[in-house]
Formats: sequence, C-alpha cells, structure tokens
Amino acid sequence: MQGQWIVVDSVPARVMSLLQVGDTFFKGASVRKNLSREGRQLLFDRLEDAVQHGTSIEVVEEVAGQCWRVVVRPVLSPYSEVPVGALGIYLPEGEPIPPRPQVGSMEWIVSPDGQRRSIWDRTMYSIYGMDPLDQGMQTVPPGMWLAKFVSREDQDRLLKIIAEGLEAELSDRGLISYHIVTLHGKSKKLLEMSARKYQGENGTVYLRGLTRQIPATQGTDVLPGEVSAPQSALDAMVELVGDVPLAQVDFRTWQLFQVSPGWAETGLGDPQTLTLLEMIHDDQRETVREQLEQRAEEASVGTLEGVRMKSQFGHHQIVNISYRVLPNRYAMVRIQPKEWLVRPPVS
Repeated sequence: MQGQWIVVDSVPARVMSLLQVGDTFFKGASVRKNLSREGRQLLFDRLEDAVQHGTSIEVVEEVAGQCWRVVVRPVLSPYSEVPVGALGIYLPEGEPIPPRPQVGSMEWIVSPDGQRRSIWDRTMYSIYGMDPLDQGMQTVPPGMWLAKFVSREDQDRLLKIIAEGLEAELSDRGLISYHIVTLHGKSKKLLEMSARKYQGENGTVYLRGLTRQIPATQGTDVLPGEVSAPQSALDAMVELVGDVPLAQVDFRTWQLFQVSPGWAETGLGDPQTLTLLEMIHDDQRETVREQLEQRAEEASVGTLEGVRMKSQFGHHQIVNISYRVLPNRYAMVRIQPKEWLVRPPVS
C-alpha cells in the first residue's frame, strides 16, 4: 500500500469512505479496515482532517524506525470551496512520489426558481480533454454537459437520478457512473461521480462532488436510499423509432435529452441550447405546453398536429409532434416535419 495514492470521498455520518488505492477501486469501503497498519497510523486521521476541514499536509514522520514521507491533499468544490474528498500517500523518505490520479471536482448551484449552473475545477476540464482557458468553455451548463458530453446510452438514467436526488431529502451521497465522449470525440471514458446534496440559504441547493475515471468493470451505481434506480426508456423509444427526430423531454424543465441523430439531419433547432418549448412558435407555445402537461399523468401515445417549430436557420417548420408519455415527468417525442412555413434562403 505504500507508494500508492489513496482516494476518499466525503460521506455523512462516516465522514469518509474509500474509493481507490493505486489501481484498486472500491465502492465506498471502510478506510480504516483497508489501510495497512502504517497507513492507519500515518494517513487515517490526516485524511479525515482533510475531508472535514480542507487541511493539506506534507510531513516526514518516523514509525517503527522508518522515516515516511506523508502527503495529503483535500479535494475542494470549485465554487464554495467545501471539501468533497481527499488524496493521500505515504512512502519511504527519499523515494519519488508517483503522479496523482486525476480527481476533479464539480459543483451545481440550483436557485429557488430552478435555474441551474455548474462550475468545474481545472482537473475536470483535463478529464474531459478541454482547455479551461477556452472562452467558449468557461461555463458548462448542466444541459449542455448532458447533451454534449454524456454518451446517449447513459443520458436517460443520469438525468433522472440527478433530478430525483435534487428534489429528495437525502441522507447519504451517491456514486453514479456514466460514459462520456471527450470534446473532440477522440475517446470514450467511464467516469464515476461521488456527489452530495447540500441545502443552502434562501432555498438554494448545491450538488457537490468529485469525479474520476474508473475501469469498465466498476460501472455500478450506489444510490442513497431515497433515490430509486430509474427504469429504462428504451421500450418507449422502440415504439417511436423511425427516420425522424427523436428525443426525451422533461415536463418540468422542457429540456431535451437522448436526442437521436435524425434531429440534426432535419435542420431543427439545437437541443443543446434550446428547450422543446423554446423551439415552438410564440403563438403556439402555451397551447403545446398545456396539451402535453394534461397528458403527463397518462401512459399513452398521441400526436399534436400542425405545430410551428424553429429550425437551425431561425425560420419555422410545420411539424407533427408525436409523444409517448412515461411515468412521472418524462415523455419520448418524435418530430415529423411536414413543410416549411418560411423557407431558408437559397445559398
């Protein structure tokens, strides 16, 4: 165990749990039980101090006639600077310290009116293959993160777990795994996020945690008891699959996710930056919203005909919107273009 970086996260009641020792990965195991005798003596209290108080330390200490170099670094949330985990290592004095594993931190701030923003530390940008100084990537809104970086097969599960977690009174943190595609599509990675919900003042909610890459064999979620693992939306998707745009919509935010490739092929508005309602013409927006909300409690299939929907050119296209309502707050929708209301200029 000496000479290996140890990663822990912050857990209510237990203070911290073990996530990683070198190349060995854990799902929130006991830190004390999995450390060696020297590790318990040199690291345990210091890791707890880092997780509780954000304390960083680098010392040389003698144990049983051996001089050990001990390094502990907290992982702080990028906005509130609250400890969300820590890394620690001990090794014989004079030996070189191996490179630290990439452990990034993120923080979501959810205002009382439902507006969300996310902030990353520099390591998060590195994990995603991004330059933190890129002006176009200074902020990564949650909707953009989900649509642009999270692999399509994980979007449904991840969005629903986070949505339910933000609304529930949680007694624990969650370990959530998901695949990402890096910015330029050069690689696909399996990441794991250890996240906790914090209630702030005036109704503001904070979701803070750490993120790191994990092996493919470790992709299993560990959820707080108040959060249920969501059912897959694949059955509903199969009912609607065709050569037309297809996506899932959240009835509360109208955010689109799990968007099919057919969406871009028809030239409709960008689902990464626009909600479903924002794509609907002003004259029809309220009608479409009311009709879909009325059906939110029904597990049924229906169609809204003659809807004017924004294209990527800024014009509007007449479409039919077919939907398959899922339990609670979601529906699968498909867009069937009929004709141009205003044709784009010919280049």
